[in-house]
Amino acid sequence: MVLLPGLTGDRLCGYAKVLIDEASERRFQCVVINHRGCSKTPLTSPKLYCAASTGDMRAGFEHVFKKYPNNPVYAVGLSLGATILGNYTAEEGCACKLKGATLICAGYQLYAGSRYIEKALFGFYNMCLAFALRRKASEHKDALRPLEKLWGTPIEKVIKKIRTMRDFERYFTVGVQGFTTVDEFIHHASLGYKLKGIRVPTFLFSATDDPTL
Repeated sequence: MVLLPGLTGDRLCGYAKVLIDEASERRFQCVVINHRGCSKTPLTSPKLYCAASTGDMRAGFEHVFKKYPNNPVYAVGLSLGATILGNYTAEEGCACKLKGATLICAGYQLYAGSRYIEKALFGFYNMCLAFALRRKASEHKDALRPLEKLWGTPIEKVIKKIRTMRDFERYFTVGVQGFTTVDEFIHHASLGYKLKGIRVPTFLFSATDDPTL
């Protein structure tokens, strides 16, 4: 079983440990594909991760398929990890080598979701998410410093400007990940209109009041 964590999660976070323990009891071999720069790993290029980072996940899956060629491989994604997993399986289509996938709280309509968290609790939740990513950028600021040529501003000043998720996406996703605007990225990363491309058995699990549904 391959686990893909949420926004700033990794193999060390609580829910990952719980899922791994439960799966191990059922005799699954477990692998966690961490997002780049997470789990105390260094960045090797001036690029973080986002909901459209299927290339990173694809490389991780190919490693698993190569290492365990005779084992059926299942995947579980949570939140951001679920969105990336869904995008990956949709892109792979009939060529997807997974035997099955579970998407827990994936982002189906990210534009609606982003607008919701900007207003919910007076933007407090949005700010909490943004500050978590801001800490991640600060942790890797030396590796990300080449982006100063793109911004024309020292990275220390850019990090201080980040107050919302859209701020983070504007500086660390748009341009860096090949998008021209934040809205273009959000549309591309949204999973809802890609579900018909998924060709492996997939269980979708979300809260009834999830704003991205």
